[in-house]
Amino acid sequence: MINLIGILSESKKNKYQYIHHHFPKLISAYSRELKIERFIHISALGSDINSSSNYSKSKAMGEYEVLNENPNSTIFKPSLIFGFDDNFFNQFASILNKFPAFPLFGNGKTKFQPVYVQDLVDLIALHLHDNDKKNIYEVGGKEIFTLKEIIQFILKVTNRRRILLPIPFSVSKIFIAPMQILPKKPITFDQLESLRSDNILSKNNSEIGRLEDYGIVPTSIQNIAPLYLKRFTN
Repeated sequence: MINLIGILSESKKNKYQYIHHHFPKLISAYSRELKIERFIHISALGSDINSSSNYSKSKAMGEYEVLNENPNSTIFKPSLIFGFDDNFFNQFASILNKFPAFPLFGNGKTKFQPVYVQDLVDLIALHLHDNDKKNIYEVGGKEIFTLKEIIQFILKVTNRRRILLPIPFSVSKIFIAPMQILPKKPITFDQLESLRSDNILSKNNSEIGRLEDYGIVPTSIQNIAPLYLKRFTN
């Protein structure tokens, strides 16, 4: 059994606390009662019970509940996931396609360690047959990029020139406040809080669960992202 359910932002019907905290607790308990051999829960890198981001906090609470209800569960915590229908590169490419300038919150210094969705799937599949499993795996690709570097990469691939506006966190909330009245917000206050922390693998962590440990060669964004970002090409 694998739980992939999660949300990036809240709505009237879907809240972080239920989707990321209470729901994983329920299905983890059911997996134990049904004596399912492997229950895998997909969380998120950077989850932290003490985070100022409700998203990151709810993810950490869900992890605790999953292991508490079923100690045989395994949690995968991937960094930014990229692939043909991803909600990161595609979204930013769409925004860059429409506007002449792009705000770099936190001056664009937040770090990410993108992992290709197929590499993550392969890791999970191999893990199903691994008897020497750990309870928690952090998963990231081989390359680390800042937010600014990712935006510059998208601009290069799509052959566009845009003004990049470095905005420190101290004034970022003021900048995005007007956006909060939009039906589909480009960025929420909570997502802004998430950007305050780097989204990369922990150092000296014995439970990192590197792709290489399973013989998987991490796929570079440069080999995949251009294939689906080309539709945004100028």
